[in-house]
Amino acid sequence: VQRLEIRDLTVRSTPLTNANFAALAPVSVVKSQSGCRVLILGRRSDANRPRPVQLYDLEEQKSLPTPTIPADGEYFLANGSELIIVDERTIVPNVFPGGQTIGVRYKKPGHLHIYDSQSGKEISIVKLPEDGELSAIDASTGYYLSPQKLSIVDLKTGTIKGTIGVPFAKG
Repeated sequence: VQRLEIRDLTVRSTPLTNANFAALAPVSVVKSQSGCRVLILGRRSDANRPRPVQLYDLEEQKSLPTPTIPADGEYFLANGSELIIVDERTIVPNVFPGGQTIGVRYKKPGHLHIYDSQSGKEISIVKLPEDGELSAIDASTGYYLSPQKLSIVDLKTGTIKGTIGVPFAKG
């Protein structure tokens, strides 16, 4: 097993050091013909600003040009790191039975945002059932599991290829 180590990295003009490494969270690693790449998220200091993201090539040990991605949620790489997928999530009040509100929670509205990783152009938004999640990606196909349904999404075209009924409420 070959071990690769990130020695030098700049995320939106902020050099990576031991002091600020905790502010980064690698979320998606893809092995492709272009090499092994990781998508790294920076922590957001302001909820009204896009989260800083950086695409990094582990084999060449260099940062790749990465656009600003305005959507927020769970991030994935697809199609050999050509696509950045964001499974959108929003913050909503946490309302308990009886109407009492305590704190906030994340809610999945069922929107998959598909971006070109080079230009940052939003290719499409795929509307899916609420309270689901992108469970897996196989090359350019995404599998979105929601209550009672598995949706198969073509990530290149942003279309739903099919749905399968499942006998359970959550995956």
